[in-house]
Amino acid sequence: MENAEGSGAGLDATLAAAPVAADYPDMVTVDPDHYVLADEIARGGMGRIRVARDRRLGRRIALKEVLVRRGDIARRFEREARITARLEHPGIVSVHEAGAWPSGEPFIAMRLVSGRSLDEVIADARTLSARLALLPNVLAVADAMAYAHDQQILHRDLKPKNVLVGTFGETVVIDWGLAKDLRAPDELPSLERMPPTATTAGADETVPSDTDASGALTAAGSVMGTPAYMPPEQARGESVDARADVYAIGAILYHVLAGHAPIQARTANAAIEDVIAGRIAPLAKLEPDAPAELVAIASRAMARDPEDRYPSARELADDLRRFQTGQLVGAHRYTVRDLLAKWFRKYRTILGVSAAAVALLAIVGTISVIRVIRERERAEVQRALAEQNRAESEGLVGFMLGDLRDQLEPLGRLDLLDKVTERAVTYYNRQPAGADDLEQAAKRATALAMRANVLEAQGNLVGARDHYRQAIAIRRELVRLRPAALQWQSELAANQRKLSDILRTQGDKAGALVAARDALAIAQTLTSREPRNPEWRRELANANKKVGDVLRALDDRDGALTSYRSALMIRERLAHELPDNVGYQRELAISHERVGELLQDKGDLAGALAVYRAGLAIAEPLPAREPKHKAKTNEHWRDLAIFHTRIGDVLLEQHDHDGALAEYRAALEIPTRLSTEQPDNVQWLRDASIAHVKLGDALVEKGDRTAALAEYTQDLELAKRLAAIDPTNAEWQRDLSVSHEKVGDVALALANPRQALTEYRASLVIAKALADGDPSSARWRSDLAASYRKVAQAHRALGEEKKAIDADAEADKLGPER
Repeated sequence: MENAEGSGAGLDATLAAAPVAADYPDMVTVDPDHYVLADEIARGGMGRIRVARDRRLGRRIALKEVLVRRGDIARRFEREARITARLEHPGIVSVHEAGAWPSGEPFIAMRLVSGRSLDEVIADARTLSARLALLPNVLAVADAMAYAHDQQILHRDLKPKNVLVGTFGETVVIDWGLAKDLRAPDELPSLERMPPTATTAGADETVPSDTDASGALTAAGSVMGTPAYMPPEQARGESVDARADVYAIGAILYHVLAGHAPIQARTANAAIEDVIAGRIAPLAKLEPDAPAELVAIASRAMARDPEDRYPSARELADDLRRFQTGQLVGAHRYTVRDLLAKWFRKYRTILGVSAAAVALLAIVGTISVIRVIRERERAEVQRALAEQNRAESEGLVGFMLGDLRDQLEPLGRLDLLDKVTERAVTYYNRQPAGADDLEQAAKRATALAMRANVLEAQGNLVGARDHYRQAIAIRRELVRLRPAALQWQSELAANQRKLSDILRTQGDKAGALVAARDALAIAQTLTSREPRNPEWRRELANANKKVGDVLRALDDRDGALTSYRSALMIRERLAHELPDNVGYQRELAISHERVGELLQDKGDLAGALAVYRAGLAIAEPLPAREPKHKAKTNEHWRDLAIFHTRIGDVLLEQHDHDGALAEYRAALEIPTRLSTEQPDNVQWLRDASIAHVKLGDALVEKGDRTAALAEYTQDLELAKRLAAIDPTNAEWQRDLSVSHEKVGDVALALANPRQALTEYRASLVIAKALADGDPSSARWRSDLAASYRKVAQAHRALGEEKKAIDADAEADKLGPER
């Protein structure tokens, strides 16, 4: 019998459909020999969770089982499995498998998160300062629930015990046993509409009795949820919507700020009565030092009337994110003193070194006070915001482009510049931008370029392209009006190079070549004006390298090699003339890498190997030359890892499998070691992820698919962590998609097409989201086509030819794949 996946509109329509019907109405029987069971880590009244090892894939998992043989409990458990499996989000526990043992008891095999529940973490945080450090965990819960609500799923039992904080910073929402699918009939008994009854459960325990993954005692009752964290309408047994989960997130934030749950009653009945009556101690009195904005966010989220709460978890998450990034929070009412003090605190470092900024603050503060005095309530905040935007834009663009961006990029948090750059562009678009104010026009171009940079990191290539083009048009006019300003010419060349990158990614290779050659022409003009200026010669090397990149994409390998060698020659001279300049030495090493790549592309493996090893010899001493500059030292270590990887690639092509494995392991050692020293630097996670992929590829070539699967699985876990850190980072989302494919490929080779199909579908969901986000990107379309082909392969291996044909048809619509 065919399900929705094999009908009518094809596989693309299946992805959009929700919920997707399962092929099997009942849980499939699974051989218990597939798992080796270990320690029990949680137990409730109806079930338990044990650590287990999946013998098929060689990974540790969490295995949840039902202990009570009752038909309604089994149905609820099966419902939990199906709902949780549909929620594919890094902040929600993932289901690897669900089924039933031969004896009939159902089970769920889930991702094992090494860590502790959020309530344990809060209990160990003895001070407000320590608890405020847990705010990112609350934000992660809000983001996960925003996704679940978008899928029309309510949790209905959010609490710190149902949030796991992993050893590596993961925040995962678990225990979806009371979840409700708003698009499907609720299969649970209609307990929502029954009046509350007495129970022996504590105020922080779940009623009715159900599997409690945290191990807390439970007791029978008739109100679903956990009294200490449920909203009044849920406590009254009424139907609830997404705003019930919003209330629970607010209660978790309350717990973080106060150090204990909002309700402190001894019994569930007493807790329910307190919730209904609104007898909750005000946060401001419990913890007077708590940030007023966070108190306001918690208060709005926990409003007794659902109409007074945040309409969605997404809006609650947005307010939390605004607090984290120093922006004004919508739930809080600011006084004039608050606004000025907040601005000064946020930018005190810059104000301390810039007299101009101090003067600007005085002017803006005066204007703000005068206007705020004249206005009232909401108008006060709106005018103060306008002045704050001016101060942010005028005084901080240079800072954003320099130190702040350099600090955020290794953390994978360029997204934090999103709103700031948007405001800066808005501000400068309103200012004069002509010959009468060239400096103001230059600032506007800088703001546009920075905005483009952030949009590019988010995968919005169309927006990035358009912003770069606007910046380029302004800079061209500036250069025309003031041709002696060579720095403006240099900035124009830099923008042309960035535009070239974006056009090449979008598939417009001809346009990319024009932009790259424009940058080269500018660099040639600069060096002709000042032939000994090392910065202009460096600009010329960069432009030659960019032309080489585009020619390589156009399969003009000879032309690309010529451009790369031109860049190499310039950098050799610079490095020789200025041997103390570590930056020039590093760029020389990178030029060796580019030439090596071209030689490798042309089949000259011996030549490529020699060039790579020469580059490695230049790069090896560099980390020790800048030991006190962490960001630069990190770059040097990354270069070493890249050279080991490139050498491994050549050795692999030469079928020297052991040599390649040795190089890949040397590459992996660097990010693995440094990630322990610098846990906040996400670049090490990504580098380790790439190294695991390379090791897996080499092991596949060697014929050791089992070992390859282990490497790919480690890569997949790292890719999931990265994607969770910044869901807006398109490259990291693509990495996750490819990681799923890699695991699927080996599963297919090991004769496990069902597992392969699961991984390919996960990859397809991500690839489709990227393609839908930027339909103009040839790269995303190509990736999506490749994902459909993979799905087709798995269906054919399962004998599902109709589904395979549908998947191939979707790929055909998209053109050639990668």
